[in-house]
Amino acid sequence: MSPLEFRQIVESAFLPMKCTCSVAPDDSVTIQIRDPATEAVLLNVAGLKRSELGSSRAISKIVLQIRQDLAALQMASPICRRQM
Repeated sequence: MSPLEFRQIVESAFLPMKCTCSVAPDDSVTIQIRDPATEAVLLNVAGLKRSELGSSRAISKIVLQIRQDLAALQMASPICRRQM
């Protein structure tokens, strides 16, 4: 899978949030999730290895893990708790 295809899959997995997935020349991956309304960074995950994310199962696993981390952060935030 090309880096462009990989980025497209990861970024679309987090819609409607804004996700930026970047692949460095050394094939390390950084995924940044932003609030679409405020552009505030909600979560930044760095240091992933693209070689370990080469299958759809591995990508699904990291997406699920990041979604769980986002949910935990939202539950811990007093602002998010008031909005729920």
